[in-house]
Amino acid sequence: TNMSTNNRKNGLIPNNYKKLSATEWTSFAESKYQQEEYSEVYRCCERAIKLDPNNEYGWTGKSFILEKMGHYDK
Repeated sequence: TNMSTNNRKNGLIPNNYKKLSATEWTSFAESKYQQEEYSEVYRCCERAIKLDPNNEYGWTGKSFILEKMGHYDK
């Protein structure tokens, strides 16, 4: 099952997830971090950066979670 389906079932992402802003994606990343779902944090940050390449929270979250997962080369 993909991220958006799981999160919609959990009530975290609304059905109109394709229209979410970069800020909303970083908020989802934070909630996923608290649930220790680190690969989902990465995906949310990637989505935020794709929508807004200047989103500092997306970049900060991405670098933090890559370090947390031990991916120092990305």
